[in-house]
Amino acid sequence: MMKKYALITIFITVFLDIFGFGIIIPLLPFYAQKFGANPLIIGLLMSSNSVAQFIFNPIWGRISDRYGRRPVMICTVFGSFLAYLLFGLSNSIWLLFLSRILAGVTGATIGVAQSYIADLTTNKNRSKALGQLGAAFALGFVFGPALSGILANPKIYLLITKYVIDVSYLAQYSYGMPGFIAAGLSFINLVMVFLFLPESSNIDKKLGKKAFDVEGFKKVIKHPEMRMLMIILCISMFSTSNMFSTFALFLQTKFKYGVSQSSFLFAYFGICTAVVQGLLVGRLVKRFNEIKLLCASTVALTIGMFMMPYMPNIFCVLIASTVIFLGNGIMTPCLTSLITQRAQESQIGVTLGVSQSLGSLARIVGPLWGGYIFYVGGYPYPYLTGGIFAIFAFFCSIKLVEMTDKFKNNDSLVQN
Repeated sequence: MMKKYALITIFITVFLDIFGFGIIIPLLPFYAQKFGANPLIIGLLMSSNSVAQFIFNPIWGRISDRYGRRPVMICTVFGSFLAYLLFGLSNSIWLLFLSRILAGVTGATIGVAQSYIADLTTNKNRSKALGQLGAAFALGFVFGPALSGILANPKIYLLITKYVIDVSYLAQYSYGMPGFIAAGLSFINLVMVFLFLPESSNIDKKLGKKAFDVEGFKKVIKHPEMRMLMIILCISMFSTSNMFSTFALFLQTKFKYGVSQSSFLFAYFGICTAVVQGLLVGRLVKRFNEIKLLCASTVALTIGMFMMPYMPNIFCVLIASTVIFLGNGIMTPCLTSLITQRAQESQIGVTLGVSQSLGSLARIVGPLWGGYIFYVGGYPYPYLTGGIFAIFAFFCSIKLVEMTDKFKNNDSLVQN
């Protein structure tokens, strides 16, 4: 029963965290354009968050292995609160950079939540639980962008003034207001974590003597099968972040869409992911294994990426987006489950920290490349290069099938 309540609390925590993230991320390119940023600068802004995550996620993972998940979760949620508050107060591109970097420094909430799931589940039901965690993530990304699209539209404040109460003065803060709302959600999240989230793991004081353990990093990626999983993770993250970071600019360039329309399309992405991870992943894992699903997901990702830039209208864009997020929605929990199954129990936190850090590295390069190639070549190229890398991910997943057959009798592939 305690595990059940702990899992529910984790799901709510992730939902609120991504709700706040989803509020600010669709309008970030437009907010940056307000301060004169071009696509290349926007790519740098998107990458700055991932640079900080790349450095700090393994540190948080190792601290959580040594001191427990709960104190780390409290610290990361508090950091999100400060970052969103700074986002709302930003009056220059440099403050926007600072807010995204701070969010990256304390951006280990998802990794710690995954460690919680690994602590509280078995190999048999872990993919299902991670899929449900992904659904909570996706639901946050449904409501967040939808609310962002409303808050970022100055007309909404004029309508409220006309029919309810005078809030017309808020129209000038239409880009900053979502940041304040996200900060409020993070504060609620902080209170909930502090009051209701129990500790999940047996704390091992022998772990974590070094905040960033280079030897631990080497051991995690030493075994060929684990290394291949990390390569697939990096390639797929590069492909999707390459697309994700330029999607609002793609809509603006091809269809003349603004922040409100873009935000509602981001909300549609969340719906797709919620349906896939909340309803399909658990059932699919029972019928197939994670590695077969991983192979299929890379195929879907490849097809969707090559479709996207040639879609003639927004309805066709929705079709291509559905294919992409079908693949990505299946891939993410399967990758995480496979990684945790192959990690030593006492090293799950640091292993997930490494995977999150490598994912962040891909999310550094992806937006940088996407912003650059969009700036010099146009909107098709981020998607075409994303599709090419998705093909690489497919061949790596085929290789992983061969490796798994070879090492199928190994219970743990990462040694202490």
